[in-house]
Amino acid sequence: MREIDFIGSDPGSEDERCPAVARDPDTGDFYQQGRLVTDPEVLKALGEHVALAPDEVVIWQPARMAEQLAEAASGTYEKGRQGHGIPTFAELLANTKRSAVHLEMRDFYRPSPGYEDWKAGGSGRTDRSRWVAQVEEAVWGGA
Repeated sequence: MREIDFIGSDPGSEDERCPAVARDPDTGDFYQQGRLVTDPEVLKALGEHVALAPDEVVIWQPARMAEQLAEAASGTYEKGRQGHGIPTFAELLANTKRSAVHLEMRDFYRPSPGYEDWKAGGSGRTDRSRWVAQVEEAVWGGA
């Protein structure tokens, strides 16, 4: 598996955990996660200096990420740092501001213990207390 070193993420963006910068320790190449720039005025101004190839995009990085970008460029970052990773469902639900919708669209569902119990003639009931507690907490939080 390819190894990529996490350098850091935007210290001013807790909820979305973006933008971020990483570096390939073998090649020294940089990887940046950020907002895709679509502002026509910004793209026109950049076009005065560079031409974008069809497979290139302009990524916005806020000025407050200068430290992380400098660490990546100089190679002075702390090895082994870990980013936030993909938020869990509980984290996403906890950060809900207005509403939450649960939509399932899988091509295949693995059999669950409840389903197997139901097929065997049981009630099919499973312990949903953790799920109910997460939803109740989100509702009480204003979602």
